[in-house]
Amino acid sequence: MSRQEKPHNNRVPFGRKLPPYTAFIAKLVGIYVTVICVVLIAGKGSSIEMMSSMVRNPALLFLLGLLGMTAGLAITLVHNVWSGGALPVMVTLVGWIAALKGITLMVLSAVGRGSVILDALQYGRFFYLYMGFATLVGLYLAISGFRAESKGQ
Repeated sequence: MSRQEKPHNNRVPFGRKLPPYTAFIAKLVGIYVTVICVVLIAGKGSSIEMMSSMVRNPALLFLLGLLGMTAGLAITLVHNVWSGGALPVMVTLVGWIAALKGITLMVLSAVGRGSVILDALQYGRFFYLYMGFATLVGLYLAISGFRAESKGQ
């Protein structure tokens, strides 16, 4: 270890050890989700229209599914942790949900049924509910990730 590198303390409250990459992934995903939600909420009408257009385009939907699956698998391959507190488990859940969502989007695009997603979820009707929930998850991940890092975990 060089002089400039400081030792990394992976401790969380009650002596549990925080898995490697937890804080980094939490901050990355948390900021990403929060920013996207704020932007979508700022322009609800155009956001709903944009989502509607995207699910009607099979090639774009497949590409988005491929990217989502890849991101989800990347998270789960480096961080498949089901113990150690709420933050590590939440990061793992986000990875698995992203991977499964990506696979679902690819399947729906391949069978030409992408609009089923928005219809089933009643996206326009419950827009603020979905965005509010996602924003809270994003804020939780970002804040928890920065807190874990500031405590030297």
